[in-house]
Amino acid sequence: MNRLKKYNISSLITSLIIVWVFPVLLLAQDSTSEKQKVFVTMKFVKENGNGKVDFKVFTKEEKKKNPVQFTIVNLYLNENSKLGMMGNITTNENGEGSVPLSKKFADLSDSLTEFNFIGSLMNDPRFTGTETELTIKSATLELSLYQEDSIRYAKAILKEKNTEGQWIPVPEVEIGFFVKRYFSLLSVAEYPVSTDENGEAILEFPKGLKGDSLGNLNIVVKIDANENYGTLIASAQEKWGIPLIITQGEERLLSGSRKNAPLFLVIVSNTIIIAVWAVILYIILQLFKIKSLNKHKNQIT
Repeated sequence: MNRLKKYNISSLITSLIIVWVFPVLLLAQDSTSEKQKVFVTMKFVKENGNGKVDFKVFTKEEKKKNPVQFTIVNLYLNENSKLGMMGNITTNENGEGSVPLSKKFADLSDSLTEFNFIGSLMNDPRFTGTETELTIKSATLELSLYQEDSIRYAKAILKEKNTEGQWIPVPEVEIGFFVKRYFSLLSVAEYPVSTDENGEAILEFPKGLKGDSLGNLNIVVKIDANENYGTLIASAQEKWGIPLIITQGEERLLSGSRKNAPLFLVIVSNTIIIAVWAVILYIILQLFKIKSLNKHKNQIT
């Protein structure tokens, strides 16, 4: 009898373990299978000596990329450790963010010929594949502006650091030449210019470009998303533009003088204004008629 009782208790405990443990295991298995593969892309940008790393975090569903919002991404240099920590960002609604490279990076970069950046999501249980790497060579891009015989030139110079710590010229790299405008860069060369054996790309700078009120132009040279150097940008300002002249008395006008407007535009705009006012007056007249009819109806009743 005691044996049977012990057997029943043992069976009951075993059944309870099966009932409670298996669902937990299945749930854990399901949660693991529901994890999505995440993609982290990095872009190194160095502008006038100041560097940053741009991140983009997304998942893929068929051919569509879905941004991963408000997740933390850590940036490391050479090793995923506290020593190699360069900073972190929280992605925005587009799954993007930038980590500016501080003085710590500048101090380390003086002794390095290349940088191995590591981007890692911070303990996000929703995703797998949360780490990526980007290797960039140490390089500099400089811009020189000069004039010879009334001809203006913009010269870009690209150099990289070799294993002996010396800066050597880099040939056969395409460099774009631009002028900075309010919202974008305006190209001043029909095609990018490739560097020669001295690492130099020279452009005869065009005339007739409009500058600010003093004629200043912000001239930019750019290497865009190079597989070895990332994106390198250098800029300089020079009075090579036509000064922007603002006529006194018209600087706050939304349009130019009426006498300069095309005749058909004057006719069309006036017709539209008259039509709008005619509709408004018609509606007001109808409202008065309705009001008078209601008043007359109340007097009859």
